[in-house]
Amino acid sequence: MKLINVIKPTHVCNLACTYCYNDDVRRPYMDRETLFRITEQTFLLADKVGSYESVEFIWHGGEPLLAPLSFYKMAVNFQETLSRGIPYTNIIQTNGTLLSNKHIDFFKMHAFKVSLSIDGIETAHNANRIDEKGIGSFSRVMKGVDKLERNGMKPGSVLVLNKRNKDTLEDSYRFFAARKMGFNIIPLMKSGSANAVFDEIALTQDEYVEAWTSLYYKWICAPETEYVGVSNFLHITRSVISGSCSSCTGMAQCGIANLATDPVGDIYPCASLTGNKDICYGNINKTDLSALFLSETALKWRNRRSTLSCTHCKWFHLCHGGCPSRSYHFNNGDYTVSDFYCDSIHRIYEHVEAKLLEAGIPAGERKTDHLKDGFVNLDKMLMRK
Repeated sequence: MKLINVIKPTHVCNLACTYCYNDDVRRPYMDRETLFRITEQTFLLADKVGSYESVEFIWHGGEPLLAPLSFYKMAVNFQETLSRGIPYTNIIQTNGTLLSNKHIDFFKMHAFKVSLSIDGIETAHNANRIDEKGIGSFSRVMKGVDKLERNGMKPGSVLVLNKRNKDTLEDSYRFFAARKMGFNIIPLMKSGSANAVFDEIALTQDEYVEAWTSLYYKWICAPETEYVGVSNFLHITRSVISGSCSSCTGMAQCGIANLATDPVGDIYPCASLTGNKDICYGNINKTDLSALFLSETALKWRNRRSTLSCTHCKWFHLCHGGCPSRSYHFNNGDYTVSDFYCDSIHRIYEHVEAKLLEAGIPAGERKTDHLKDGFVNLDKMLMRK
């Protein structure tokens, strides 16, 4: 298992997507001292625990490319100096509109992976991913994609599933497949700007299942020439076959492996929660990360209790009540209840199991230690001298 830190250099963005989940209206940029401190403390935490296979830094936002290139040069220098021999990787999640040749040269030199936010074909993408003038961003994003590909870099992408792109999913799949661009499907998060349009564009449980499963069928039956990696499909298929959760949204204790850092150094359990002070662990400039991981807020998050209906569910060992961040946003801060998409998730697992059985592949047996996510007792490791 890797330790993932999603770092937000800023919450500022050059787009005004209608469904943006960002709750944080503060506009600072991360300073040098905070960048140094979080880099140092991330590696120190990994070293102290000793059971992480590597560290992954995900640069997020806002729009992370609004931070100057000099910021990322500092980040790489700090990583090289402070890594303590621990392997690490960098991923940048960007809207792609600001990608320059200088960015690409730097990312290629330092082996950054690049992920773009693309909601499918042009009409689907431009329905939500607009700038402050209401102009769609698709053509600008694709210019960034072209620059990356000309330089031998193959980006990934994230697609937010909603009413405005669900009817063009097959066209969007063909678009991604033609470019051999892997993508991930995520549902709408009820926070930030999305609160104002949620009832209008969010999918119902039935719509979500129908859209997901219809595209899954196309994906799992695709010939090699039409195949492209879809992360969400891969994770759930792998989970059903192995009998073990394979993504953070289904982990029993996602806080073991994930954290997020905002521009001023506040630490949260997930990138989708920054700005919500009741779920903040504390500030990295005031407290060591290992101590923040033992804070009351962190312990409650890691030891989320599951509902009775969840523990009796056939798929509890793979889902564990679903994403607690989504529970937080959909239930006014109560992340102990099951995921808003609980019914959808259950039906999706049933669908995947059925498709695998058609191919003679049975579901894997439930692991007895699934509530530990295959990890050591983190709290005991952190309390070591």
